[in-house]
Amino acid sequence: MLDSKTILCYGDSNTWGYISSTGGRYPESVRWTGVMARELGTDYQVVEAGLNGRTTVFDDPVAPGRNGYEFLHVTMASAAPLDAMIIWLGANDCKARFAATSMNIGRGYQRLIQKARDPWYWRDGKVNIIVPLPVAITSTYLDTMAYYEIGDGAAERSAGLIDRLPEDLAIYDCVTCIDLSSETETDPLDGIHLTAASHGKIGMRLAKLIKEAI
Repeated sequence: MLDSKTILCYGDSNTWGYISSTGGRYPESVRWTGVMARELGTDYQVVEAGLNGRTTVFDDPVAPGRNGYEFLHVTMASAAPLDAMIIWLGANDCKARFAATSMNIGRGYQRLIQKARDPWYWRDGKVNIIVPLPVAITSTYLDTMAYYEIGDGAAERSAGLIDRLPEDLAIYDCVTCIDLSSETETDPLDGIHLTAASHGKIGMRLAKLIKEAI
């Protein structure tokens, strides 16, 4: 009997399933990871690894343990061997306290991808990484409580990162960079986190992409 195909989803609060209105978590059936798993069926195993506040490479002085680079390999090892990996990060890197430009963040993403390419963690050494462009941070957040967490300039840094990331990651032939903006709607309560409807649309889109890829 063949093993199921393993997909690791490595992300932040929008992978974890954060609900803006309550601070709670969407149920598995609503989260995009759960929707994707349901659409893929039993021949696939979807491993969730979402963490609120996770960055690509930055240490957070306020919330320790959020550096995605530092915890990448141990997370990959726990799910190995991998057939595909979805890395969806970048939004938290736009927080003012990291003082990073969109170019800095893009280079951080390159470091993360370089580390994720290690063939040891991949079935037969075949690397297949999907990178959705970060969720666009809208200026809505400036008038919400999220401002006190994010600070000034995040919408501009977010727009710059989304604009440059496909080119930054084009140097890796194992990476597919995709734009989910047509499936993405953020909650107006903070302008950052996905609505339940968006989770469903994204899960369906990614399931289709995974079936085509592996």
